[in-house]
Amino acid sequence: QLSMSPERLNAVDMVPYFDTTSVLLIAKGKPVPDLANLCGMNFVVTQGSVQVRQLNQLSEACVAKGGKAITQQLYSSSAETLLALANGRGDAFLTASPQGVYISRVNPKVELVKGDVPNVERSPAGIALEKGNTALRKAIALALASAIEDGSYKAILEEFGVANAAVPLPLVMKSSEP
Repeated sequence: QLSMSPERLNAVDMVPYFDTTSVLLIAKGKPVPDLANLCGMNFVVTQGSVQVRQLNQLSEACVAKGGKAITQQLYSSSAETLLALANGRGDAFLTASPQGVYISRVNPKVELVKGDVPNVERSPAGIALEKGNTALRKAIALALASAIEDGSYKAILEEFGVANAAVPLPLVMKSSEP
């Protein structure tokens, strides 16, 4: 999943296909944190991910309210980040909801904290393509629009427990415009 960050949109065009919330994963057996108060926690994070920026924003809000800053342990890959979490090297891992749902299903050493993390900017995910390739951007948007209209898009999202992250058809069609 590639978040449609301003930095990425400067380099490539993107068609949005998913608008995800953020969730927390913790090591199995760790105390479940209060999603509304993550101040003072130590997160494992993948370098270059949108979660670095999101955690910085949450941390700034903590400090502004007189709370402790959120700390981050950076890892160079998602695999290393998840291994660190499973081994208890951090309190939690902030991730997009589909990854959190999937990882919690396949990794017995971690668990998903129920609920979405509040006050985290939503970062739509997009299909990246060459900047300025209008024909391809339009074709991808039309294919996704077709799946939305026939219900197959919603069915897939429901199967994986992330239906609340569907993008609306007008947003998809807007992305096809030059």
